[in-house]
Amino acid sequence: MTIRVGERAPDFRAPTNHGQTLDQDAFRDKLAVVLFFATDPEAPMTQTEIDGWDEHLVDFGHLRVQVLGVLPLPARSVRELSDERSLAVTLLADEAGTLRRDYAVDGDDDATVVVDREGMVICTVPRDDPIRHAATVLRRVGELSLAFPESMEPSADRERPG
Repeated sequence: MTIRVGERAPDFRAPTNHGQTLDQDAFRDKLAVVLFFATDPEAPMTQTEIDGWDEHLVDFGHLRVQVLGVLPLPARSVRELSDERSLAVTLLADEAGTLRRDYAVDGDDDATVVVDREGMVICTVPRDDPIRHAATVLRRVGELSLAFPESMEPSADRERPG
């Protein structure tokens, strides 16, 4: 399966490093979502990249975007890795590789996918430089927020208390 810009993002359900199970409906009509895919969490380059996402997490939050990292590990290992490194970024366990396959971009299962708050794929970003990838995606998400505020911003109904 190949994911394409303008199509509905595949549904997902996966355990997180925070002990929850998340699905796509948790974000629909609330937040845009960035899904990045790590290949080998033990590799120093992958650890550096995950640290980059963690460092930019507040910046993504200011844009009202949820960042989700997808790791090819069981839930327990994802929690242990997160605790060991004191990571704030939300990581999803994808031991069977289902999310990686469902979110593959033209055969590239390492591209980052941006999904708008309505659940549509709005952008894909190939991983050219793992060290700067999070910053590259942040810049692109900022551009999308300016160009398509209705797709990236939460609806006014969701922002009212009560």
